[in-house]
Amino acid sequence: MGRLEGKVSLVTGAGSGIGRAIAILFAQEGSNVIANDRRGDAVEETAAMIRQKGGMVSVQEGDVSVSKDVDAIVDAAIRNHGRVDVLVNVAGGSLGVNEPAATTTEAQFDAVIANNVKSTFLMSKAVIPHMIRSGGGAVINMGSIFGLSGVPSMAAYCAAKAAVVNLSRQMAADYGARHIRVNCLCPGPIRTPALEKLLTGRFDRMAAATLVGRMGQPEDVAHAALYLASDEASFVTGTALVIDGGYDARLFK
Repeated sequence: MGRLEGKVSLVTGAGSGIGRAIAILFAQEGSNVIANDRRGDAVEETAAMIRQKGGMVSVQEGDVSVSKDVDAIVDAAIRNHGRVDVLVNVAGGSLGVNEPAATTTEAQFDAVIANNVKSTFLMSKAVIPHMIRSGGGAVINMGSIFGLSGVPSMAAYCAAKAAVVNLSRQMAADYGARHIRVNCLCPGPIRTPALEKLLTGRFDRMAAATLVGRMGQPEDVAHAALYLASDEASFVTGTALVIDGGYDARLFK
């Protein structure tokens, strides 16, 4: 049996990168996966990869920073499966906003906060009541080492990911007694399509700055998510797990 056998998992941002890797691994480990992304073609491609390997998956397209989309996604999940055991809030990103605070526009700041914090809040708000009714569950949010350290010219994204980290701890405090564990993953330099656009030509330098001498892969984060989703992590809640090859542990890079 897989480590998630019999569980229903809802993974947002499953159209590429870390979200795709998590959806695929969870399905391989026996979970019935609900894959979400606002890009329908991308998430259908993820679903096809899962089905090709014999996994169970359904697709719910929608923008998880929009409340009506969130309601539709969660309503369909409950209607089709009766419950959600694991929620993985991966959807997010910097939206290409690479500015210090003084030159970040209000519209840019609002967009990045919505893309990362509001989406995590709305999905958790919609799913947690169902977890309470079914006796518990696990919520895994996607932070970043950018939410733990100051990074030049990334004011909006650093603020957003810091908010996700502490929202995770706060929800863990609220819902631990209801048997709902809430944790946060904080990836560092992971080779995803989004990071490739942001760091064109700088991968070798970033890889050299890690303590293990390489960039991370989406699967490195997926295996950490699998642990937090599994019963093996039954005593783990309110934590921010850093997955960065030691990048943020080094004083000089």
